Amino acid sequence: MITIQIKKGELTGAFCYTANENTFYHFDPICGMNDESVTMLIKKLIDSGKKIPEVKYVICPRQRNSYDCGPYTLMFAEKIVENIEAGREISKIRDCDAREYRIKLRNKIEEKTKQKEKRLKEDKNKESDEKKEEEKEVTKTNEEKMEQKKVERKK
Repeated sequence: MITIQIKKGELTGAFCYTANENTFYHFDPICGMNDESVTMLIKKLIDSGKKIPEVKYVICPRQRNSYDCGPYTLMFAEKIVENIEAGREISKIRDCDAREYRIKLRNKIEEKTKQKEKRLKEDKNKESDEKKEEEKEVTKTNEEKMEQKKVERKK
């Protein structure tokens, strides 16, 4: 299976190929806008010695604006994987709400960002602690050397 992004201008969609069925599935969030790109891609992917694959244009949730292509493409890819893992038909895509998905993505990004910031802070603190420890060691060594010189002078 291949899931890739089809792009024509600003429009995107998910595209999936199943070798065992020799079938391409096209999930287009704005119906019909990517048909030319899909045809060109299929022509590039087809091995001339093989049987021409079937193309199924999947009836799936549609966006109602010009800016939700990305979230829909990501949702479709996620649903395709979920369907494969659950043994369901690939084309059964339901319950896609771009607004909710954007919130879900934003929360994931914020969580990952916080985790990264926390790790960076921990690393910085560890580095700072190590540097302080190193400075203590140097100071201790210097003090010992000075003490040793005092002892040698007294002799």
